[in-house]
Amino acid sequence: MNTKNNDFNSTEYLKKKISKKKKEVSKLEKEVNAKKKDIEKITSSKAFSYWVLFNKTKSDIMRNIYPKLLLDRGKTLLRKIKVDLNAKNYITRLENVKVSKNYKISVVIPTYYAESFMPSLLKAISAQKHIEDLDLIIIDSESKDKTQEFAKDFGANVLTIKQNDFTHSLARNIAAKHAKHDLILFTVQDELPAENTTFAKMAELLYLDQNIATVSTRQIARPDADIFARWQVDNHNQALDLNYDSISKINDFNKFSQESFVLQRRVSLLDNVCALYRKDIFTELNGFTEVIFGEDLDYAFKVLKKGYKLGLVCSTGVIHSHNRPAHYFLKRTFVSSMLDLDLLSAVDDSIVINPSLDLIAGLTISEYLSSKQTLSEFSKDDLREFMNKFKFNDFKKSEIRSELSKLILFSLESTNLDNKSISDDDILKYYQNLLNMLDNYLKKHPQIIASIKDRFGFLEKMLGTKIGDTLAKYCLSKQTTEVKINTKILKNILFGYV
Repeated sequence: MNTKNNDFNSTEYLKKKISKKKKEVSKLEKEVNAKKKDIEKITSSKAFSYWVLFNKTKSDIMRNIYPKLLLDRGKTLLRKIKVDLNAKNYITRLENVKVSKNYKISVVIPTYYAESFMPSLLKAISAQKHIEDLDLIIIDSESKDKTQEFAKDFGANVLTIKQNDFTHSLARNIAAKHAKHDLILFTVQDELPAENTTFAKMAELLYLDQNIATVSTRQIARPDADIFARWQVDNHNQALDLNYDSISKINDFNKFSQESFVLQRRVSLLDNVCALYRKDIFTELNGFTEVIFGEDLDYAFKVLKKGYKLGLVCSTGVIHSHNRPAHYFLKRTFVSSMLDLDLLSAVDDSIVINPSLDLIAGLTISEYLSSKQTLSEFSKDDLREFMNKFKFNDFKKSEIRSELSKLILFSLESTNLDNKSISDDDILKYYQNLLNMLDNYLKKHPQIIASIKDRFGFLEKMLGTKIGDTLAKYCLSKQTTEVKINTKILKNILFGYV
């Protein structure tokens, strides 16, 4: 009896187990069929065909393109290693500065229609800690808004300079003569200290060594900065390795003049967006030289040549950036690069100069971006279609749409560069490089949400920056017999081109 029951129970158990397995198999079959449908969709899509095409050409890509990318990255890495090694000859790294006492500081701010900036700026200045006495000097270029009224209500010493007489060097030199204290901080109307000890930290570093003539600090992009403004600030800080407090000094100028452009720029870094000066040394060196632009870099070289030192505080900073149109960046970059390259007497060997390509590709791409009726994703095919209609040698000046294009065209006419040797493929590669710069930056900063409009703005402003830099290098590479090109472009790009 027991044996029969056991057999019966075993049979029932097996039946249930088989039934359960059948259900599992049926479920798996349904899942497999669903997956088959998904696979059919994928394999019939364009994306899959592109993937197949990529794999077919993968060996060729790995053989030809990848080694070149590795070589370029290797060159960049070696250049950075060389800069880092040589930097030790000129730069002393410091622990982050800590404030130990209070200071008396005169603050000089040139202003022009600064009404919208004054409330927040004055509030931030008055909130600075460890400042025993703050002497504020405003030098205003005949603003008709409430700039001077705000300043006077704050208790500032308000000076006036005629708008037509204004230069950054002259205005600051005039204001410095009215400074009460031994420390003079030059800053600008549209910056804000990043913390309430920014000024005091700069003073602390200045007093570490009596031979430190000035101390400046790094910039941080404003919260409302567009993508390009953020990229510009981040790229500047990264390129110059602004990650630590430091002191710079040059013992051998002949040796220093042989260093790379990047290293020379880092060692001589002085930025009047926010910089603290010793009044006695400033007076000894006769203040700022009367230059159109870049009075701070010019002063940095006077300091270093005299045997004094420069300080840099990167453990704090000032919030400062500009959302400006693309043509502004062409003009600004041209002038600043002219100054940098002329003063530093160094060549930035990381960029191969091809002014014809920059100008022709820049004009084409600028007009392409301006011509689009709707904001859609970018593609090289779309640009190629545009180029079939837009031929550089056939277009009419009256058809030019953007201010950037007008400025590029003016520069092209001023330089008399050859425009026939640039092919459509050259322009497409140039465009792809711009897109790659944008994509790489966004990948590094996934928190940035970039609309199509933002991307358009980035590409246009990057165009302006690249062309301005190339034009400066081109002008400075010309022989002295062709210096008229240099002067003509400088004056017209800086002061207008109409």
